[in-house]
Amino acid sequence: MRKFKKSTLIKWTIAIAIIGILASILFPSYCDYLPRAKWAKAIASIAVLKLAVGECLEDNKGNSQLCNSIAKLNKYGIKAMPVLDKNAGKVELSAIANRYPLSILIRGSEELENCQFAFIPTIDAKESVIWDVFFINGADSDEEKCLSRVKGAKTLMLF
Repeated sequence: MRKFKKSTLIKWTIAIAIIGILASILFPSYCDYLPRAKWAKAIASIAVLKLAVGECLEDNKGNSQLCNSIAKLNKYGIKAMPVLDKNAGKVELSAIANRYPLSILIRGSEELENCQFAFIPTIDAKESVIWDVFFINGADSDEEKCLSRVKGAKTLMLF
């Protein structure tokens, strides 16, 4: 019969140190993953609204006044504004200053770190709708953190 050597204190210390190092590397990534996943879910919830607004803009040659309310989007299958998960925030169709007559705005609550993003449609030369994503600075939001949550977002300058 073969005898097994007992584990020594040094071996256990090294094993625990390795686990600690791996945890210190992975934990920040995990903490950053949760808010990004919540934002991804919020953005996915407006996909149908973006599609309807895009179709409406293409049908009306880019006239945003004909696509700026739920009532005007009824014929594109939109009966109500999309609802985000419990207490995550709200979705609005709105104008931003005089510069952008139509945007889909997601106003995040504390669960979404009070970030606000505007999805603004533009019509390109081929008459296709392109969506730009802009961060709107709010009183309780951290711009750098919010911009890291939504890929490709830029800060909206209104002046």
